[in-house]
Amino acid sequence: MDPDLSLAYLAQAAELDPALRPAALELQRKIRTATLFEEPAYTFTAAGRVLATLNEWPLAEAAFLRATELRPDYAEAWAFLGEARQHSTSTSVHAGLFELNQALSLDPSSVTANLLMGIYHQRLGNHLQAINYIQVTIAVEPTNPLLHAELANALAQQGDLPAAQASFEDAILMAPDDPLFYRLLAEYALDHQIQIREVALPAARSAVILAPADPSSLDLLGRTLLTLGDLLTAERLLLEALTVDSQFASAHLHLGMVFVQRGEMELGRQEFDLAETLGSGTLTATQAQRFLAYYFP
Repeated sequence: MDPDLSLAYLAQAAELDPALRPAALELQRKIRTATLFEEPAYTFTAAGRVLATLNEWPLAEAAFLRATELRPDYAEAWAFLGEARQHSTSTSVHAGLFELNQALSLDPSSVTANLLMGIYHQRLGNHLQAINYIQVTIAVEPTNPLLHAELANALAQQGDLPAAQASFEDAILMAPDDPLFYRLLAEYALDHQIQIREVALPAARSAVILAPADPSSLDLLGRTLLTLGDLLTAERLLLEALTVDSQFASAHLHLGMVFVQRGEMELGRQEFDLAETLGSGTLTATQAQRFLAYYFP
Protein backbone atom coordinates (compact mmCIF):
# COMPACT_ATOMS: atom_id res chain seq x y z
CA MET A 1 0.00 0.00 0.00
CA ASP A 2 1.44 3.35 -1.09
CA PRO A 3 -0.65 6.44 -0.17
CA ASP A 4 1.04 8.58 -2.81
CA LEU A 5 0.25 6.12 -5.60
CA SER A 6 -3.34 5.85 -4.36
CA LEU A 7 -4.04 9.53 -5.13
CA ALA A 8 -4.49 8.84 -8.85
CA TYR A 9 -6.82 5.92 -8.17
CA LEU A 10 -8.88 8.04 -5.78
CA ALA A 11 -9.22 10.77 -8.41
CA GLN A 12 -10.43 8.17 -10.90
CA ALA A 13 -12.91 6.75 -8.38
CA ALA A 14 -14.30 10.25 -7.75
CA GLU A 15 -14.87 10.73 -11.48
CA LEU A 16 -16.40 7.30 -12.16
CA ASP A 17 -18.77 7.12 -9.20
CA PRO A 18 -20.40 10.34 -7.91
CA ALA A 19 -21.46 8.51 -4.73
CA LEU A 20 -17.82 7.89 -3.89
CA ARG A 21 -16.69 11.39 -4.76
CA PRO A 22 -16.94 13.04 -1.28
CA ALA A 23 -15.16 10.15 0.45
CA ALA A 24 -12.49 9.84 -2.24
CA LEU A 25 -11.75 13.57 -2.16
CA GLU A 26 -11.60 13.56 1.65
CA LEU A 27 -9.13 10.69 1.58
CA GLN A 28 -7.03 12.54 -1.01
CA ARG A 29 -7.01 15.64 1.21
CA LYS A 30 -6.00 13.66 4.30
CA ILE A 31 -3.15 11.92 2.46
CA ARG A 32 -1.82 15.18 1.01
CA THR A 33 -2.00 16.93 4.39
CA ALA A 34 -0.32 14.04 6.20
CA THR A 35 2.43 13.88 3.57
CA LEU A 36 3.43 17.46 4.42
CA PHE A 37 4.69 16.20 7.77
CA GLU A 38 7.19 13.95 5.94
CA GLU A 39 6.36 11.13 8.34
CA PRO A 40 5.18 8.04 6.41
CA ALA A 41 3.73 6.39 9.52
CA TYR A 42 1.53 9.45 10.10
CA THR A 43 0.42 9.38 6.46
CA PHE A 44 -0.59 5.71 6.71
CA THR A 45 -2.44 6.35 9.97
CA ALA A 46 -4.34 9.32 8.49
CA ALA A 47 -5.30 7.27 5.43
CA GLY A 48 -6.39 4.38 7.66
CA ARG A 49 -8.62 6.64 9.72
CA VAL A 50 -10.46 7.87 6.63
CA LEU A 51 -10.83 4.30 5.35
CA ALA A 52 -12.26 3.32 8.74
CA THR A 53 -14.93 6.03 8.49
CA LEU A 54 -15.89 4.45 5.15
CA ASN A 55 -16.13 1.01 6.82
CA GLU A 56 -13.26 -0.19 4.63
CA TRP A 57 -11.81 -2.04 7.59
CA PRO A 58 -9.47 -4.50 5.79
CA LEU A 59 -7.80 -1.58 3.99
CA ALA A 60 -7.72 0.47 7.18
CA GLU A 61 -6.13 -2.43 9.04
CA ALA A 62 -3.44 -2.74 6.36
CA ALA A 63 -2.69 0.99 6.61
CA PHE A 64 -2.44 0.95 10.41
CA LEU A 65 -0.27 -2.19 10.33
CA ARG A 66 2.12 -0.51 7.91
CA ALA A 67 2.29 2.51 10.23
CA THR A 68 3.30 0.31 13.18
CA GLU A 69 5.94 -1.39 11.05
CA LEU A 70 7.43 1.97 10.09
CA ARG A 71 7.18 3.37 13.62
CA PRO A 72 6.91 0.63 16.28
CA ASP A 73 6.84 3.38 18.94
CA TYR A 74 3.76 5.13 17.47
CA ALA A 75 1.06 4.55 20.09
CA GLU A 76 -1.84 5.95 18.07
CA ALA A 77 -1.14 3.64 15.15
CA TRP A 78 -1.20 0.63 17.49
CA ALA A 79 -4.47 1.83 19.04
CA PHE A 80 -6.16 2.25 15.67
CA LEU A 81 -4.81 -1.12 14.54
CA GLY A 82 -6.46 -2.65 17.61
CA GLU A 83 -9.76 -1.03 16.69
CA ALA A 84 -9.49 -2.19 13.07
CA ARG A 85 -8.82 -5.77 14.11
CA GLN A 86 -12.05 -5.80 16.10
CA HIS A 87 -13.84 -5.17 12.80
CA SER A 88 -11.91 -7.86 10.92
CA THR A 89 -13.14 -11.36 10.10
CA SER A 90 -11.70 -12.69 13.36
CA THR A 91 -14.30 -14.14 15.71
CA SER A 92 -12.07 -13.90 18.79
CA VAL A 93 -13.49 -11.66 21.53
CA HIS A 94 -9.91 -10.65 22.26
CA ALA A 95 -9.17 -9.39 18.74
CA GLY A 96 -7.32 -6.10 18.98
CA LEU A 97 -6.52 -6.38 22.69
CA PHE A 98 -2.79 -7.01 22.14
CA GLU A 99 -2.51 -3.90 19.97
CA LEU A 100 -4.45 -1.74 22.43
CA ASN A 101 -2.26 -2.90 25.30
CA GLN A 102 0.79 -2.15 23.19
CA ALA A 103 -0.50 1.39 22.59
CA LEU A 104 -1.06 1.97 26.30
CA SER A 105 2.36 0.58 27.19
CA LEU A 106 3.90 3.12 24.80
CA ASP A 107 1.77 6.04 26.04
CA PRO A 108 -0.39 5.39 29.14
CA SER A 109 -1.98 8.86 28.89
CA SER A 110 -2.87 8.60 25.18
CA VAL A 111 -6.43 9.82 24.67
CA THR A 112 -6.82 7.65 21.57
CA ALA A 113 -5.53 4.49 23.24
CA ASN A 114 -7.59 4.95 26.40
CA LEU A 115 -10.74 5.83 24.48
CA LEU A 116 -10.45 2.86 22.12
CA MET A 117 -9.68 0.56 25.04
CA GLY A 118 -12.80 1.89 26.74
CA ILE A 119 -14.86 1.18 23.62
CA TYR A 120 -13.32 -2.31 23.47
CA HIS A 121 -14.61 -3.03 26.98
CA GLN A 122 -18.00 -1.50 26.18
CA ARG A 123 -18.42 -4.02 23.37
CA LEU A 124 -17.68 -6.84 25.82
CA GLY A 125 -20.13 -5.46 28.38
CA ASN A 126 -17.36 -4.56 30.82
CA HIS A 127 -18.93 -1.21 31.56
CA LEU A 128 -16.98 -0.32 34.70
CA GLN A 129 -13.65 -0.91 32.92
CA ALA A 130 -14.90 1.15 29.99
CA ILE A 131 -15.84 4.04 32.29
CA ASN A 132 -12.43 3.94 33.96
CA TYR A 133 -10.57 4.20 30.64
CA ILE A 134 -12.81 6.98 29.35
CA GLN A 135 -12.36 8.94 32.58
CA VAL A 136 -8.61 8.87 31.94
CA THR A 137 -9.21 10.60 28.60
CA ILE A 138 -11.35 13.28 30.27
CA ALA A 139 -8.60 13.93 32.81
CA VAL A 140 -6.29 14.64 29.86
CA GLU A 141 -8.81 16.63 27.78
CA PRO A 142 -11.50 17.84 30.21
CA THR A 143 -13.18 20.19 27.72
CA ASN A 144 -13.54 17.68 24.85
CA PRO A 145 -17.32 17.19 24.40
CA LEU A 146 -16.88 13.94 22.44
CA LEU A 147 -15.23 12.33 25.45
CA HIS A 148 -18.07 13.39 27.75
CA ALA A 149 -20.57 11.94 25.26
CA GLU A 150 -18.65 8.67 25.16
CA LEU A 151 -18.63 8.58 28.95
CA ALA A 152 -22.38 9.16 28.88
CA ASN A 153 -22.85 6.15 26.60
CA ALA A 154 -20.81 3.94 28.95
CA LEU A 155 -22.71 5.18 32.00
CA ALA A 156 -26.04 4.53 30.26
CA GLN A 157 -24.97 0.99 29.39
CA GLN A 158 -23.99 0.44 33.03
CA GLY A 159 -27.48 1.61 34.02
CA ASP A 160 -26.53 4.88 35.70
CA LEU A 161 -29.02 6.98 33.73
CA PRO A 162 -28.86 10.19 35.81
CA ALA A 163 -25.07 10.32 35.48
CA ALA A 164 -25.35 9.54 31.76
CA GLN A 165 -27.77 12.41 31.22
CA ALA A 166 -25.50 14.76 33.17
CA SER A 167 -22.55 13.79 30.95
CA PHE A 168 -24.56 14.41 27.78
CA GLU A 169 -25.54 17.81 29.17
CA ASP A 170 -21.88 18.53 29.96
CA ALA A 171 -21.05 17.83 26.31
CA ILE A 172 -23.75 20.29 25.21
CA LEU A 173 -22.40 22.98 27.53
CA MET A 174 -18.97 22.55 25.94
CA ALA A 175 -20.29 22.69 22.37
CA PRO A 176 -23.60 24.60 22.49
CA ASP A 177 -23.61 25.27 18.75
CA ASP A 178 -23.06 21.66 17.65
CA PRO A 179 -26.30 19.79 16.86
CA LEU A 180 -24.58 16.41 17.35
CA PHE A 181 -24.69 16.58 21.13
CA TYR A 182 -28.34 17.62 21.24
CA ARG A 183 -29.10 14.63 19.00
CA LEU A 184 -27.17 12.29 21.29
CA LEU A 185 -29.11 13.51 24.32
CA ALA A 186 -32.44 13.12 22.51
CA GLU A 187 -31.51 9.64 21.27
CA TYR A 188 -30.49 8.63 24.78
CA ALA A 189 -33.90 9.68 26.17
CA LEU A 190 -35.75 7.96 23.31
CA ASP A 191 -33.74 4.75 23.52
CA HIS A 192 -34.39 4.48 27.26
CA GLN A 193 -37.97 5.82 26.97
CA ILE A 194 -37.46 8.41 29.69
CA GLN A 195 -38.48 12.07 29.82
CA ILE A 196 -39.45 12.17 26.15
CA ARG A 197 -41.32 15.47 26.43
CA GLU A 198 -38.99 17.01 29.02
CA VAL A 199 -35.58 16.00 27.57
CA ALA A 200 -35.84 14.43 24.10
CA LEU A 201 -38.21 16.98 22.59
CA PRO A 202 -36.31 20.20 23.48
CA ALA A 203 -32.99 18.56 22.56
CA ALA A 204 -34.30 17.39 19.18
CA ARG A 205 -35.80 20.83 18.52
CA SER A 206 -32.46 22.48 19.32
CA ALA A 207 -30.74 20.16 16.85
CA VAL A 208 -33.13 21.22 14.09
CA ILE A 209 -32.74 24.90 14.93
CA LEU A 210 -28.97 24.53 14.63
CA ALA A 211 -29.13 22.33 11.52
CA PRO A 212 -32.46 22.93 9.75
CA ALA A 213 -31.37 21.12 6.57
CA ASP A 214 -29.76 18.13 8.29
CA PRO A 215 -31.81 14.97 7.64
CA SER A 216 -30.48 13.38 10.86
CA SER A 217 -31.87 16.22 12.96
CA LEU A 218 -35.18 16.34 11.08
CA ASP A 219 -35.57 12.57 11.36
CA LEU A 220 -34.83 12.65 15.09
CA LEU A 221 -37.42 15.34 15.77
CA GLY A 222 -39.89 13.40 13.65
CA ARG A 223 -39.17 10.24 15.64
CA THR A 224 -39.62 12.15 18.91
CA LEU A 225 -43.00 13.54 17.85
CA LEU A 226 -44.02 10.10 16.61
CA THR A 227 -43.27 8.74 20.08
CA LEU A 228 -45.41 11.52 21.59
CA GLY A 229 -48.29 10.70 19.24
CA ASP A 230 -48.12 13.84 17.07
CA LEU A 231 -48.32 11.91 13.80
CA LEU A 232 -49.14 14.88 11.56
CA THR A 233 -46.09 16.93 12.55
CA ALA A 234 -43.91 13.84 12.62
CA GLU A 235 -44.92 13.04 9.03
CA ARG A 236 -44.14 16.59 7.90
CA LEU A 237 -40.66 16.51 9.41
CA LEU A 238 -39.86 13.04 8.08
CA LEU A 239 -40.94 14.03 4.57
CA GLU A 240 -38.76 17.12 4.90
CA ALA A 241 -35.80 14.91 5.86
CA LEU A 242 -36.44 12.78 2.77
CA THR A 243 -36.65 15.88 0.61
CA VAL A 244 -33.10 16.67 1.74
CA ASP A 245 -31.93 13.05 1.32
CA SER A 246 -34.30 10.61 -0.33
CA GLN A 247 -31.97 7.73 0.56
CA PHE A 248 -32.07 8.34 4.31
CA ALA A 249 -33.11 4.91 5.58
CA SER A 250 -33.98 5.92 9.14
CA ALA A 251 -36.50 8.52 7.96
CA HIS A 252 -38.18 5.89 5.76
CA LEU A 253 -38.40 3.58 8.79
CA HIS A 254 -40.03 6.21 10.99
CA LEU A 255 -42.35 7.36 8.21
CA GLY A 256 -43.45 3.75 7.84
CA MET A 257 -44.28 3.71 11.55
CA VAL A 258 -46.38 6.87 11.10
CA PHE A 259 -48.37 5.25 8.28
CA VAL A 260 -48.89 2.00 10.18
CA GLN A 261 -50.13 3.85 13.26
CA ARG A 262 -52.64 5.67 11.02
CA GLY A 263 -53.76 2.37 9.53
CA GLU A 264 -52.26 3.09 6.09
CA MET A 265 -50.67 -0.33 5.93
CA GLU A 266 -49.61 -0.46 2.29
CA LEU A 267 -47.81 2.87 2.55
CA GLY A 268 -46.15 1.60 5.72
CA ARG A 269 -44.98 -1.56 3.96
CA GLN A 270 -43.44 0.49 1.16
CA GLU A 271 -41.50 2.62 3.62
CA PHE A 272 -40.28 -0.41 5.59
CA ASP A 273 -39.13 -2.04 2.34
CA LEU A 274 -37.18 1.10 1.46
CA ALA A 275 -35.66 1.29 4.94
CA GLU A 276 -34.55 -2.35 4.71
CA THR A 277 -33.00 -1.88 1.26
CA LEU A 278 -31.36 1.49 1.83
CA GLY A 279 -30.12 0.61 5.31
CA SER A 280 -28.70 -2.79 4.35
CA GLY A 281 -26.41 -4.12 7.06
CA THR A 282 -27.46 -1.54 9.66
CA LEU A 283 -29.68 -1.54 12.74
CA THR A 284 -32.28 0.39 10.71
CA ALA A 285 -32.56 -2.51 8.25
CA THR A 286 -32.90 -4.99 11.12
CA GLN A 287 -35.71 -2.92 12.65
CA ALA A 288 -37.45 -2.68 9.27
CA GLN A 289 -37.28 -6.46 8.93
CA ARG A 290 -38.87 -6.88 12.35
CA PHE A 291 -41.72 -4.50 11.49
CA LEU A 292 -42.31 -6.26 8.18
CA ALA A 293 -42.43 -9.64 9.91
CA TYR A 294 -44.77 -8.34 12.62
CA TYR A 295 -47.23 -6.31 10.55
CA PHE A 296 -47.07 -8.31 7.32
CA PRO A 297 -46.54 -11.95 8.32
